[in-house]
Amino acid sequence: TITRDSKWITDEAFVEASMDLFDMAGGTSAAAVGLEYREESYFDQYDSLQEAGVIGGTAGNSAGTDRRVKSAFFEMFMPAIDSLEVTLSGRYEDYNDSGTNFAPKLSARYQPLSNMTVRASVGQGFRAPTLDVVSQLPTPSAESINNDEATCVAAGGTFSGGTCSTSQQVSTIILANPELGAEESDQYAVGFAMDVTSWFNFSVDYYHIKIDELISYISPGEIISRLGAGDPIPAGLGVERSPPFDAITRVVAGFANDGELETDGIDLSMDFNFAVPGNLGTIKSHLEATHVLSYKQDGGRNQSGDPGAPDLRVTLDNAWTFGPVTAAINGNYISDYAESVEDGRQLGNVPSYTTWDVQVGYDIPFVDGTIALGALNVFDRNPPESSGGTDGNGRDYNFDLYDQYGRQPYVKYTQRF
Repeated sequence: TITRDSKWITDEAFVEASMDLFDMAGGTSAAAVGLEYREESYFDQYDSLQEAGVIGGTAGNSAGTDRRVKSAFFEMFMPAIDSLEVTLSGRYEDYNDSGTNFAPKLSARYQPLSNMTVRASVGQGFRAPTLDVVSQLPTPSAESINNDEATCVAAGGTFSGGTCSTSQQVSTIILANPELGAEESDQYAVGFAMDVTSWFNFSVDYYHIKIDELISYISPGEIISRLGAGDPIPAGLGVERSPPFDAITRVVAGFANDGELETDGIDLSMDFNFAVPGNLGTIKSHLEATHVLSYKQDGGRNQSGDPGAPDLRVTLDNAWTFGPVTAAINGNYISDYAESVEDGRQLGNVPSYTTWDVQVGYDIPFVDGTIALGALNVFDRNPPESSGGTDGNGRDYNFDLYDQYGRQPYVKYTQRF
């Protein structure tokens, strides 16, 4: 029987204030300011024999450290004219272990027509590394891989399409990184929203985000994929091979500030709301879609559409309400993506995946409750498969994108008081 003792303590003190400032053409400007002080203490002690490597197998290793953060923020709302509102804000943070940062943001909302709004924002961001990834002791492991040809052949497998017919476990060391720096980001967005009719409105927004010193966990499978694609690997991580087959004997994986990430895309939202003829209730539909236009690291190739990185996701919620009865059917769509990447080229195809969820609910007025009967993935769709698995652990589907629960029926009762 092994032991593990974990503790997280946060002590925080803060003060906030808000006030009206002065009159402008569009109304009264207002401001808010605040100060915050926070202490975090993290402690995660694994069994001493496991930590020393006496016990075979591992599920992590000990970690622990402290952090102190001082913060200040302000926000100023300015209605310049009746149709234009401008907001200026900023946050200053001082970390004892990750340095200081000031992140400003400027946003504007312009309404040229009564049914149309144009909006834009530009700002910066800051994210310090979490305490576990800067303090965890080196963790030995045996990770499964299936995307290295030399290791596959040495194990007697067949390598095709970037994956092996079997998975192989390789000795792995997972490293924390006490020298991790904070991420800093620049982003801007622009878009508009419009009420087309009384029953239909939509919005479209374009976003662009650039993150410097990206904090990433670089897994064994990711390291091997990057080697095959010719993409950069952070210093200190990599693989060791041995003759005669040049098979991998050890992988050094872990956390790193992984260069620069730049991505942009389009968000689309639509709402439909109309009455069914003959007083047969109302139908409401809401659609959300996000299309990733590009996803690049260190100015390299566009990784949108890479294995496990679909470039389009859509959700569609539909509900019909008739008296105390509500019936809903909701769709979830994940687009297709490449099965592998070789020499920077996307190869193969993992098909798109669509599931439907249904629910029928009844409001019980005399007890102010609702009973609902429904099912997730009502048509019992299986995740799309790829040859040999895409998650590096021998599964024939991508575990990070999909579950394999299949149809999940349920009965739910909600009581309101």
